[in-house]
Amino acid sequence: MNCAVVDARPFLHYLQYLTFRGLGLRHKQIQAFRSLRDHTADGVMQNQMFHKVFHFETACNLLAHCLEMEGQIDDALGVYLTSQSGMPRNNAANWHIRRLTSAQR
Repeated sequence: MNCAVVDARPFLHYLQYLTFRGLGLRHKQIQAFRSLRDHTADGVMQNQMFHKVFHFETACNLLAHCLEMEGQIDDALGVYLTSQSGMPRNNAANWHIRRLTSAQR
């Protein structure tokens, strides 16, 4: 796998989360996290044709990484599994799931 492809909006929220985390701006960090979460949740809603999330599985992986950084490991694992169900092959979620499940033993 040479590259990952993601929709611009979830990637922007992910970068904001990382930036605000690094700057210690917790309020803005949480706001970016919620925006990423809400945007990704919109992709689950099949009946909202006006708001299509492209590369949904990668957006899920970004959200799950943020959940890991928030210490919500079980929630992160669930989101990685959602990503994997959408694209079972050639998905970084496979590696993350193995990593998280081996760490819990």
